[in-house]
Amino acid sequence: MPKKETIQDHGFRPDIIEPEHYILGGKQIPEEILQKDGQWDEYLPEEELQQRNGLEVMNCVAYGTLNCIEVLMLRLFGRRVNKSERYIGVMADTQPTGNTPQRVIEIIRKEAGLIEETLLPFDETIDTWQKYYSPKPMTTRYIRKGKKWLKKHEVKHEWLWK
Repeated sequence: MPKKETIQDHGFRPDIIEPEHYILGGKQIPEEILQKDGQWDEYLPEEELQQRNGLEVMNCVAYGTLNCIEVLMLRLFGRRVNKSERYIGVMADTQPTGNTPQRVIEIIRKEAGLIEETLLPFDETIDTWQKYYSPKPMTTRYIRKGKKWLKKHEVKHEWLWK
């Protein structure tokens, strides 16, 4: 019998959408159509896996969010970037049950910014939960780098539904 999937199997935890959150079509964020034909293939980042070295890190929300940001960075500025999911996982306090999209994007938008993947990679040396979610607390050096990114970039987001 196949195993029933649960929230815990993937790391995605649904949010409660609050009235102060931006909802698509609510007109709080200016609308600009970036890719009229809807074809984003040429902007997609390289594949990164959240499960390797025998370790499932339950950080899918950070991976998905950073994929979107990396796509936009290439489309808007012509720069291919690779940002650290580990950094966001630590900063957003991702748990063994995962995290919520709102928590992850708000940490990026208001506190953490982004740093390069090369600073906190998920490489062959990372084979435990403790190694992946470290340093904890995050170093001041990395937080400063993340905030420097935030000084150059503004992050906004909308929910697609209520």
